Parts: sequence; structure tokens; C-alpha cells
Amino acid sequence: MRKKIAVVIILSIILLSYITPFVSACTGIYAGSNTTENQSVYLGRSEDIGPNYVKELVVVEAADHADGEMMEDSTGFSVPYPSHTLRYTAIIDHPAIHDNSMELPFPEAGVNEKGVSVSATVSTSFNEKVLKADPLVEGGITEMSMASYILQSAKSAGEGVKLLAECIDKYGLGNPEKDNPDCTEGSTVMIADKQETFIFEALSGHEYIATKLSNDTVAVIPNAIMTQQVNITSENIIASKGLISTAQEGDFYVSDVKGKNQINIAKSYCKGYGEGESYRFYYGTKILNPDFLQNKNVAPQPKDYYQETYPNAGYDEIAYGPFALEFEPAPNVKGKINLNTIQSILGSHGEGTPFETTSKDVNADGVKMRSIGTYRQDEEHIFEIRKDINIPISASTIEWLAMGPSEFSVYLPIYSSLLTKAPDAYITDSIDKYDVNSLYCAFNELGNYANGSYYRKTEDGVFVDRFGNTQYALEANKVNEKLSSIEFKKDIHSFVAGVQLTVNDLQAKYNQEILEALTNGNTEEAQNLANACANECAVYALNQTNSKLGKLDLEASKALSEGHDRDTEGAIVSVNRIVSIAIKGIKVIVSILILIILFGVVIPKRPRS
Repeated sequence: MRKKIAVVIILSIILLSYITPFVSACTGIYAGSNTTENQSVYLGRSEDIGPNYVKELVVVEAADHADGEMMEDSTGFSVPYPSHTLRYTAIIDHPAIHDNSMELPFPEAGVNEKGVSVSATVSTSFNEKVLKADPLVEGGITEMSMASYILQSAKSAGEGVKLLAECIDKYGLGNPEKDNPDCTEGSTVMIADKQETFIFEALSGHEYIATKLSNDTVAVIPNAIMTQQVNITSENIIASKGLISTAQEGDFYVSDVKGKNQINIAKSYCKGYGEGESYRFYYGTKILNPDFLQNKNVAPQPKDYYQETYPNAGYDEIAYGPFALEFEPAPNVKGKINLNTIQSILGSHGEGTPFETTSKDVNADGVKMRSIGTYRQDEEHIFEIRKDINIPISASTIEWLAMGPSEFSVYLPIYSSLLTKAPDAYITDSIDKYDVNSLYCAFNELGNYANGSYYRKTEDGVFVDRFGNTQYALEANKVNEKLSSIEFKKDIHSFVAGVQLTVNDLQAKYNQEILEALTNGNTEEAQNLANACANECAVYALNQTNSKLGKLDLEASKALSEGHDRDTEGAIVSVNRIVSIAIKGIKVIVSILILIILFGVVIPKRPRS
């Protein structure tokens, strides 16, 4: 029997290896007002679910709701709507990705009419002891609804924190994988207004901690629980009632300081810092404070090496750090951080460091190392929250939105609190066809070109361009190599920088007009100007990018004109298709055999009557 079970386990591992896992790798960033060039707060995040994953910007109108009207999502979360919900913007998955089953699939970020900004979420992982003591709750709130739940009601950042905390107190943190009781996904949410910025870490089924960030610090948040040693009674901390007692009763409580209100959150709840988290934290801190995280403490080591420091770690290899939720920037950086700094961090892959990668997440030796700037990025947002008392709350936040990999995209300005209609360029009808009128398609494609995917290989082993035209393997690879060369990457960087400068000039022009309208008490005119700013910037960037893509198409044609032996290539692509089909067939057969063995071993036969 034991031998049979062992065989089942081994074969199950083989089966799992056929499945390409989704690896979450969002990175959050924060810079307090005393660290920046213009005394604004910068708050942002990169979403890295993968290329060719269509995103849209929408405006959710304010609405009145009848008694009993419910807010629901596909994870099972269901709560009554408040009697009135506020207007807000939202970056969402294209509904067709989810079979049009949801009106607002996965709102990732937005700003409401009261000037509250939310970025949700940076996914995290808690450890096995936490899972046993306080698992995720069926029907609780998940990433899918957090942004909407806060933005539709919160009139301040503090109220947003309170709303989410009370929701978890009442309903629990939900399981995004309803059929997987062993899911250990936590969530980090960033909530801000003109006065305050909070980072809210949902740690387990019922426990959480929110920290009011300092104006003197910066933060880099790489898919890990980042809060370290805290006194939960501190004035800048909001914590769940059972935060410490749950850890103590579950035998995962760790504190570096004695005291009944003391706990090290990361060492208690976190799964640890693996290579995906450690390197991205390093890339950000290297720009903000090069001395904070030394090279020697970046590379993960076997977890036994740091067992005393991270006794609850779940990864086989972890990095020592030190890590921190927030830290001060270097003296030569403080007061000089600006929008370009945040953009460069969200596009960074460790340039000039011992851990430099390409945007394909490998280093010079081909070793996988997850970077911040990656081909997987499909949108980035940066909230520039201006604290100037002369700027009304409705115009204080500019949401800078990039619809592709950060280093190959233009960040477009949106006065989200005033916006009443999203530009048409942020919407597309299809996720299956390239849309020349779509910002997402344009910048996603520019990123594909720069990252070696002018021609993409389909599951059937066929190479196709963005319009669906097929190409032979050798020629496709030659084009991909040419357009992703250093020469062409520099050219695309230069193009993006030039468009960004023009967009910045347009924003500055509209900014003055919007502020004048608000000063004169004309909110409707300010809203119309906000809509015009978003639309003009979007149309300009789209037209310029389509023109650039056309020029790169000509370069691709030049590469193809150099020619290859078509008969040889035809044979190669045919072999590729045959091999691809054969591999799929083998996987299906092996999977069926595994299932047969699993059912034969695990499910006992019923006795004959």
C-alpha cells in the first residue's frame, strides 16, 4: 500500500509539472511627501499577471441602492450595498476574460470623487502554521472586491481602512481559490488621500494590520508581508483584536522585543522572502537607499541557514534581508524623488547590480531571477497626491496610468476624482484580435516587440504577428532577435521618453485650466476639462505609438527580406507542430493514467453485497 501511495505522489508531482503556474509578482511603491521633489506623495503598483491580458479603465457612476440590493462577486463574497455609492474610476480585467460573468472583474486601482485612492492588491503568502490556526473564510472578501468595496463608500483614507477592517472582522478574508482549502493568499492594500497613506496587510482569515506611513519614508512591497517589529498600540497602527493571541495559540508568535503588545509580523505570519520577493525589494532599495540592503543578504540561502531568524518560513530558500515596510531614502536621494524615479523603479531589473536581469526575468547566465520591470507587466499606476493646500481635493490626485510594460510605456495622466467618462482609447471590444484603437493593445505590443515577441509562438507551434499573420520559425526568430536587440530597445526607450515629455506638457496646460475652473466654483467645467485632458493625452499617445509600431513593422520586413531557405523552414515548422501535438497527447495520456491510479488507490472499493 505504501509503495502505491508513493507512486501516486510521484506521478502527481509529474502531473503538476505540466501545469504552468500563475506566479503573482506585483510590486508596490511609496514615497512620502518629505522625500519628493515637489512635496507630493507617490503611491503606485505594477500588475504582472502576464502579457496579452487586456485591461480597461472605466468610470463607475455614483448610484442609489434599494434595501436588499447586494454587492456580489464570483468568489462567493456577498454583502448589501450601502444606500448610496460614490463615483470612482477603476482599472479592470476585460470582462470577456471572465466570460462576461462580472460587471467589474478585479478592480485593481482607482480614485473616488472624494479623493480617496486605492491600489489592490499586492498578493502575499502566509505560512502553514497560520493556515492551520486561521484559514481563509468561505464567502469572505477577496482581492476581487476590495478596491470597489472601499472606493464606493470611503470619504477618507482612514475611513477606507476602517471599512476594510470591519469587513474582515465580520465576513473574514476570503479564499480566491474556492476549491483549495490549503490556499495561503493574503493581500496588501494601499489606501491614501491628501492627508494620509496607509498600507493594510490582510494576514489570514481574520487577522490584519494597517500602518499609517510616514511622510519621511519610502517603501517597496514585493509580494510579501513587510511589517516587521511593531507595538500594536502605537498611534500609527490599526490591528485586529486577535493578531497576537492567534499567533501565540497557533505556535507561530515571534517578537524581538518583550512586551504584551509587541510582535514581529513578518517573522510570525510571513512565509519568508524567496528569490521573487528578495530581488525585487533589492532593485527598489538600490535606487532609493543603496546602503539599506547589502548585496550579501539578497541572494536566498537554504532556510536552515536562517532558521532562528525566520522559524516559520515556508520556502526552501530564503533571504536574510534586512527587510522593512518603510525606510528612509539615502541623503542624496531625499527631496529628489519624482515621477521619473517611481517610473524607473517600476521598470527596473537591477541595472548595474550583481543581480541584474533582462526584462525576460533571467540574468546573463540564463538563471531565472524575477525582476520588477518584466515582460509580464500589463499595467502600472502611480498616484501623485499633491498636498498643496491651494489645490482642491477633487484635483489633488493625478493618476498616471501605463498600459504595458513600464519601461516601454507612456504614463498618461488622469484627474480621476473629476473624471466622468473614460476615453474610448481605454476600451476595446475584443480580447482575441488586435485593436488599433486600443491603448492597451498598442503598448502591450510595443512591449512584446522590445521583449522578443514580435512573432509569438502559439500552442500549435505556429508563429504569428499581432494581426494573425503566420511566419516560418527561423524567420520569426530572426525578427524577434532583431527588434529586441539593445539598439532597438534604446530606440523604443527614446521614443517613449519623447512622447512622455509631450504628454507632461499637455497635463501641465490642463492642470492650470482645471484649477482655475475649480477656483471659480465651476465643477462641471473642471470635469469637462479633466475628461478632455485624459482623452487628448490618450489619443496623442495612441497615434504616436501606432506610428512607431508601423515603423517597426518595416524593420521586421527588412529582416525578412534577407531571406531563408523556405523549404527548410517549412519542414522545421511542420516538425514543431508534430512535436507540439505529440507532447500534448503524451501529457493527456499520462494525466489519465495518474487519475486512474489515484482513484484506484485513494477511493476504496465498495464491498460486494
